[in-house]
Amino acid sequence: MNDCDQTCNGLRSEIRHLSDYTTEMDSEARCIFTEKQVINENQPFYVFPSGFVVLESALKKEVMPYLNEKQREHLEAIEKELDEVKNHMKNSAGTNDTEVQDGIYYAYRMEELQYELDGLIAAECPLTGSIMIDSIDRCFCDIKEDELYIASDSLVLEA
Repeated sequence: MNDCDQTCNGLRSEIRHLSDYTTEMDSEARCIFTEKQVINENQPFYVFPSGFVVLESALKKEVMPYLNEKQREHLEAIEKELDEVKNHMKNSAGTNDTEVQDGIYYAYRMEELQYELDGLIAAECPLTGSIMIDSIDRCFCDIKEDELYIASDSLVLEA
């Protein structure tokens, strides 16, 4: 029982420290996959504790192959609902009490959906987490590059 209490206290302490966690990012930080400057792009981005910065669209593209079918379906449903909520908020004028309450609801729902999306695609850094370990058996180059290399190599051998 004492071990369980110590473990719980340790977890509580870690959770308290996580709420104080901050990270700094260079104002000229670039996405590790696209090399675009994240501040200049009009989309969300993630800064991982490893120091890597990734644009949301690039992260989705990188993470998708490692999600199972259920996770992919859930991701697509989240994205669809996010688009619907954003469109509804854009089209809502917010002039009467009902529309204001709807706006508050949709803002809250959008935040919930964003948290779910974050949990699916940004649970860990793609270059230092389990995705990197899972990708270790993948080719470093593009398949088309590989085909071109093999074709050019066979031409050299024939000459």
